[in-house]
Amino acid sequence: MIIKILNKICFGLLLLTFFSCSNDENEELFGTSPSARIDQKITELQNLLLASPDGYKAVYFTKNDEFGGFTFYMKFKSDGTVDMTSDVDTETAVTTGNYEVKLGTSVELIFTTRNQIHKVSDNDLTGLRGTGYKGNSNFQYIKNEGGKITFREPRHGATLVFEPVTAAEWDNVNITLGRRSSLLPSVTSSVFQGLTIEDASGNKVVYSFDYDSLRLFVKSQNQSDGSIKEVSYGIAYTPEGLVVSPAIEIGGNSYENFIFDATSGSYVSEVGGNKATIGFIDRPTVISNDIDKLTTVGFRTFSHRVSWGTSPRTSLGFNNLITQINTNLIPDNESYNRFEILLENTNTTGTGNPGIINLWINMRGNNAATSFWANYRFEAIIIDKILRLTYLGTGNPNGNYYEAKVQPMLDFFASSDGLYFENHGSFKTDISNFSNSSASFTSLEDPALRIYGLFFGN
Repeated sequence: MIIKILNKICFGLLLLTFFSCSNDENEELFGTSPSARIDQKITELQNLLLASPDGYKAVYFTKNDEFGGFTFYMKFKSDGTVDMTSDVDTETAVTTGNYEVKLGTSVELIFTTRNQIHKVSDNDLTGLRGTGYKGNSNFQYIKNEGGKITFREPRHGATLVFEPVTAAEWDNVNITLGRRSSLLPSVTSSVFQGLTIEDASGNKVVYSFDYDSLRLFVKSQNQSDGSIKEVSYGIAYTPEGLVVSPAIEIGGNSYENFIFDATSGSYVSEVGGNKATIGFIDRPTVISNDIDKLTTVGFRTFSHRVSWGTSPRTSLGFNNLITQINTNLIPDNESYNRFEILLENTNTTGTGNPGIINLWINMRGNNAATSFWANYRFEAIIIDKILRLTYLGTGNPNGNYYEAKVQPMLDFFASSDGLYFENHGSFKTDISNFSNSSASFTSLEDPALRIYGLFFGN
């Protein structure tokens, strides 16, 4: 028994000696207490925030699997206030709020009163009610490298790097905000967009570019080999072009920073002789089999009517075409009302006799008291999934009278490169929602022209 007691006493003395040595080593390793080290870290971050006389910029991707990013410019002051602007929306005027540097789960920068940064955590935004951009206003301090301060957003793990800027760089917020329109459709832009990957030998693969301009988020697919390969990424605009997050990883290359090419109106990233290009393209990335619908459903009528409302599937270019027709109709005190396409027969597959399509265009008096139908006939054939129409002439006296006035629409249907046809499910506009099947025709001669409408008949 006595031996056991002595052994326990010896073992206890050994543990005491060990922990005493360990404590000595800790004191020697850190040199200060934990609370002192925290205070030192807080002071370090406070001094860093004040170190850049004209402030910092940071690109913040709030949640890069759902949203793109925004650029913030911030100038911190010793009185605990911070001036800020951003390209989140058109309200770019510099605002002032309060900030704190203190201990949370780690040393954190907290924007304590409403400022530009709080726009990304506002869950009452139009189109994003209930979620907003899922951003934050608390950021954990990670490190400082050469004056660049790295933070981590704790909710979604986003990384932000505060980079020193000059006073003149604050004006770039209007440049980056303005770049958003570069990927939006215009009167003259193609309705097709793509992500084109080109290797050093000139071989190209084109991915689709499904761009959500509110979320600044893109889904791209490549179906060229029969399988579907998808990459998704957020976009943040820069003074030079744009940056994506996560980086686009294709073919062993990583594309992240894109430079705007004013000549082509596209964004280009080059890596080791390989190139990724984001922009408008002349053809859809995949030609679907939707055109088969025109040859299998029998007699059908396709129609577009002004009274049904507007849809983004009718391009700005086609709306401009209607404006041209209305200008031509001013002397008649009339305006374009609607058109209907009647498939007289559906033998449009390239074998036997071509099909015949009748285009009926309706003009209505501006006092709604008069209405006139003009008829135009086209020979129809489908080649390589593209509908090609050859104009045959007018089909009634009204057609003769209005022919020159509606020439822009006749030219559209008689596109030299044909029409791309695409189904879109049930018909929906800003004011109408019908169960009828809807579709669109796009001119491949001028892909800025696309018309959206619906089918009826049997």
